[in-house]
This record gives sequence, C-alpha cells and structure tokens, in this order.
Amino acid sequence: MAAALRTLGWLATNAGPPRRSQRPLRPLRPLRPAGGRARTRAGARATDGFTLVELVVVISILTILAGVMIPALGGRAARARDGRRLQDIQTLVRALDEYLLDTGALPEHDDEHGAKGWDTTLDGAFVSELVEQGYLHQPLSDPLNDETFHYRYHHYPAGSEGMEADFFVLGILNFETEAFAEQTGQWTTERRDFADEFAYVVGGSGW
Repeated sequence: MAAALRTLGWLATNAGPPRRSQRPLRPLRPLRPAGGRARTRAGARATDGFTLVELVVVISILTILAGVMIPALGGRAARARDGRRLQDIQTLVRALDEYLLDTGALPEHDDEHGAKGWDTTLDGAFVSELVEQGYLHQPLSDPLNDETFHYRYHHYPAGSEGMEADFFVLGILNFETEAFAEQTGQWTTERRDFADEFAYVVGGSGW
C-alpha cells in the first residue's frame, strides 16, 4: 500500500505539459524560386532597370553614333540626288532632240522673274510643253528644286551669241557634292562659255 502511494505522488509531481526543447531555434531559410537561387537585393536591382549612371553611358554612346552616322547618311543621299540630276539632264536632252526632229523647232522658254531670262524647273514651261506633246512621260525637276538647286533652259534664236542656227542651253545650277562638281559639261559659242554659269551644262542646235 505504501509503495502504491509513493507511485501516485511521483505521477502527480511530474504531470503537466511536456517541456520544450532547450536546443536553439534554427533561422528560417529564404524561399527560393522554382529552379533557381533566392533573389538577392542586388539581383533585384539589376533586373528592375538601369541605374542613372548606366543610362548616361548609353545616351552618350548613342549620341556619338548618331554624330558619326547622320553625316554619312546625308552625304550618301546628296550623292544620290546629284546622280539623279545628271540622269534628268540626259532625259531632257533626248526629249528636246526628238522634239526638234519632229517639229523642226525648239520649245520656247519662259522668262522667269529673277532668273535672268532663263526658264527654270521652278516653273518649268518648257518641261510642260515636252510632257503635253508626249516627249516626257512626266514632269522632271531637280530633287530639291529650290532657289539654289534647279535646272535652267533657254532657246536662243539664230544669230544669237554668234551662232548661225537657233540653239538651246540646258544646265544644272548647282551640285551638292564635290565628286559631281568636277563634271561640268560643256557648251560654248563664239561669244559665251555657258560652263561658267552652271555646275553642269549641255546644249544643242537646230537647222
């Protein structure tokens, strides 16, 4: 009986919730995205966008590239326009020659104000005549066609500038590039060298 009482006393003394472990708690591990490491603060910044310094560097590089490329592209476009100017003059000369062969005359010029008696493609009366008569499919003019860049035409009657027959003069007022500026063309009479008045000039005479 005494032994039973001692047992019950021991059970009463040790009853209650279980004691916590005295081992230190482990820190929680950061969650990892599937298939990769945990995203650090530095990594987050790298993927969120550029820093101010990086943006300044990129803008500087783009500015330098633009400064190099824009003049090169502009020069290529200018050379292309100069090449078209020569092609236009050749087309106009063929049209004038055919007109002369068919009609025995040359298109009259329109004295434009400020053009010193020349008919220019700013107005283009002679071009309109060639189009209307079917010698050109469409009007031709300088690619820029302004006060600095245009074509000029003049029909001179017989006896003008020391020529026995009537003749025409057709010229490009200006080129844009040095490479084409060397191609001056030629049309000279006894009294006048028209190459001095144009970047490129041609002419033709009637009967």
